[in-house]
Amino acid sequence: MAIQDISRSPSLPLDPQLEIRELIMFMILKSKNLMELRFDPSGIVVQVPNAAQQCSDQFASSMMDAEELLYLAASLAAFPWDERAIVVEIGTYVGTTAVFMAKIFEVLGRRVSILSIDPFERFQPDSLNPQGIYGAYVHNITSYGVASICLPLAAFSQDAAPVVPATIGVLIIDGGHHYSIVRQDLELYAPKVLPKGLIFLDDYDLAFPGVVRAVDDYFFKDGPFRILHKSFATTANPRRANFVIAQRL
Repeated sequence: MAIQDISRSPSLPLDPQLEIRELIMFMILKSKNLMELRFDPSGIVVQVPNAAQQCSDQFASSMMDAEELLYLAASLAAFPWDERAIVVEIGTYVGTTAVFMAKIFEVLGRRVSILSIDPFERFQPDSLNPQGIYGAYVHNITSYGVASICLPLAAFSQDAAPVVPATIGVLIIDGGHHYSIVRQDLELYAPKVLPKGLIFLDDYDLAFPGVVRAVDDYFFKDGPFRILHKSFATTANPRRANFVIAQRL
């Protein structure tokens, strides 16, 4: 994971001028309790509070591990939020990721509404898609004190699309994992993402070939988005999280 942990002293480069600049940056970031994450292949570096690491560790689960959550936090930090922009999450399951994002916004000192779209018990689960649990979602957002900004919309994503405003700052797509559903979510919701807004796509993994094909078909062509980051398991790192982050130009 390409993370610069500023709680440790940086390695000393051979060039004295580079050494001075690196030490100055180290001291600045440390004084502000910040860390840096690098998006690859874009090379963009995002500063996030050190507390984001603690939140990521706390809310890590089998759905999203700590590394993936940390990059989601960086996505939230990277967008220039204003009063109209919202987060839209397609597929929330029991609300763990929604609560995590709300806590990250607390760390960032921002109040941003998080609209979570999920059919919950109306959906019949299959081998690729679990069934969301509305009661567990409500319990989680309430017990963590974030119910005022975490807003559930109990609907299938295609039915909810007409009422979702075109003011999305960050869009998380983690609903249906079949090709037709992922592609439909991209077609319906990506145009609603604001300029400089980000799309965070979970499960870009060979275990979910429909997700991989839909993402490749939609993004890997000329269009209004660029890929900021891709993370996927390799032979050398088989446990690495699998996700893609794209940005609207």
